[in-house]
Amino acid sequence: MNKKGINISLIISLVIIVLFIVLIIIYFKQPPKVEKQQLEGGSVILTYVDDSSKLVLEDVVPKSDEEGISNIAADQYFDFTVTTDIVDANELDYELGVICDKETTINCELIKVYLEEMIDGSYVKVSDPALFKPIGKKTELGTKSGSMVIYKGKDKKSTYHNYRLRAWINPDPSIDVNNTYKIVLNVDVYGKAK
Repeated sequence: MNKKGINISLIISLVIIVLFIVLIIIYFKQPPKVEKQQLEGGSVILTYVDDSSKLVLEDVVPKSDEEGISNIAADQYFDFTVTTDIVDANELDYELGVICDKETTINCELIKVYLEEMIDGSYVKVSDPALFKPIGKKTELGTKSGSMVIYKGKDKKSTYHNYRLRAWINPDPSIDVNNTYKIVLNVDVYGKAK
């Protein structure tokens, strides 16, 4: 093959590689999903990139808190953003609620939940891991009965917060350790402008 043929082959190969990379980027870059709750005096918005506002964990086995907190596998947490937009109010109170979905294959009260917030580029603990404990009635801000309130926040100006939700099964003698389980937690945000 002559030099001209090698150059043409090299150019064609580079073009194909560049097109392939561009197509992969387009395919994997999903637009964020938005759930907006319009309030009198402002709004609170939940934004996420996944297909739904759920944390879905497959093949889960019991873990210690240390293992659950430190697990960095991308499919082991749910990242989302809460944006508060204050228009005609002095502040906006909001709360994050999770509800154990019917697809969950273990007693929900054996599930530990753990919330982190991104501060200065790193996720930091919002609160200690806690066993899922559903509330008995709807809260003042609107979190539904059967949900667990995992965080209450208050903003005095429009802002956003990046959160990461983790969950795992708390080791318990009642759990068959030879099985794996599925955890599905729906995430919602509720608010009230004052």
